[in-house]
Amino acid sequence: MSSWLEWSIVHGPLPWAISFLGLAGLGYLILRRGKTWWLWRVLPVWLGVALVVGGTFVYIDYIAHLWADKTPRRAIFFIALGVFGLGLWVLNLIRTDLYRRIIASVAVIALVAGCATQFNIVFGTYQTVRTALGLPQPGEGSFDQVKKGANTVTVPPGKYLDDVWQAPAGLPPVGTLTTVQIPGAVSKFPARSARLWVPPAYYAHPQPKLPVLVLLAGQPGEPEQWITGGLITERMNDYAAVHDGLAPIVVMPDDLGPGGMDGSANPLCVDGPRGNADTYLSVDVPNWIKHNLQADTDTTHWAIGGLSHGGMCAMQMAVYHPKLYPTFVNMSGTNEPTLGYTDLTVRDFFGGDRAAFSAINPVEILRARKFPELLGVWVVGAQDNLFRWQMEHTLSVAKEAGVQTYRYLPPGEHNWSVWGPGLMLAMQQLAPRMGLIRP
Repeated sequence: MSSWLEWSIVHGPLPWAISFLGLAGLGYLILRRGKTWWLWRVLPVWLGVALVVGGTFVYIDYIAHLWADKTPRRAIFFIALGVFGLGLWVLNLIRTDLYRRIIASVAVIALVAGCATQFNIVFGTYQTVRTALGLPQPGEGSFDQVKKGANTVTVPPGKYLDDVWQAPAGLPPVGTLTTVQIPGAVSKFPARSARLWVPPAYYAHPQPKLPVLVLLAGQPGEPEQWITGGLITERMNDYAAVHDGLAPIVVMPDDLGPGGMDGSANPLCVDGPRGNADTYLSVDVPNWIKHNLQADTDTTHWAIGGLSHGGMCAMQMAVYHPKLYPTFVNMSGTNEPTLGYTDLTVRDFFGGDRAAFSAINPVEILRARKFPELLGVWVVGAQDNLFRWQMEHTLSVAKEAGVQTYRYLPPGEHNWSVWGPGLMLAMQQLAPRMGLIRP
């Protein structure tokens, strides 16, 4: 049962089998004889769909600027194709016998499933059958399970945790994934639920004080996407399995607020008119971690990372608060905090005050002072033509500012098929930096 739940729906035979069935469904819906059918049925439906879907995304991408990057054309095409299939299905119900109506209904289900699969491949938001079905992850449980211990493992100066760590018998085989509420006690930021993962070592006696990795999603997005798209549970469980149960505590807070799945929410990771996201991530989230978790309170062992919007946000947090987040991972991030483009951001967020925008732009801050205490890891898909140059730009500026920089270019575009594996590449630099594993 569990094995097929882990089947990939973005790579391998399953997604292509579903897509082939969808293509067969389209063939059944569209292939009929006569010019009347093609000229007065199929063509008008396609033109109508193209007008509605195309117009919608022109508005989203070029007028409303709901998110910083443009919607991929492949994604728009598969949305349009799915809507077109629904239109063809309606046509197949008109003045036809029961047999054709039944087959047409099966065909449209196959077509919509195929389009949804291809749409998902574009973004990689759901990586497996389990995540697509919304089923619990292995080890998922209640926050009540995550208790602070009385005795802790002591790590002498100059040593790494794995130097003194001995995994006791009886450790659970996997870590615990749970949902938590991290209130905006100081910031008053209206954050949505956060996700938390603790490794098997968290349950040892004595209990080690583990480093903390804070992960941010993109925009539109939510913390859950680190589970469904980043497969963080599986990846961290695998990491812990080869390190005697050791791995960082992973906290996935919400930095966008209730409107995080549309373009109305983006607070640009600053304290501003859309909420005090900076204070939330730099005060409320760390305070909650220190109070509720058996975590290493030495923040030189903390790191923050994110993708796209979250990648830039992670870089902002490191630049704004280098003592709190001295290590960061910027995956496919924009070249500046943005609502779409610079002039729009300055106008709509800063009331036209370009100096106020420059004051929070990490690139400008990096140009103004040195940050030798920071270590940054840049990860971007080798085929991500829109964001790769932006990443090269921020990396270059950071290097000039004295930041210790690393770069990884895994194959892929701007999607979770890059970011999940990319984070584990970054762990090669993060683990020693966090005092976890000796390099």
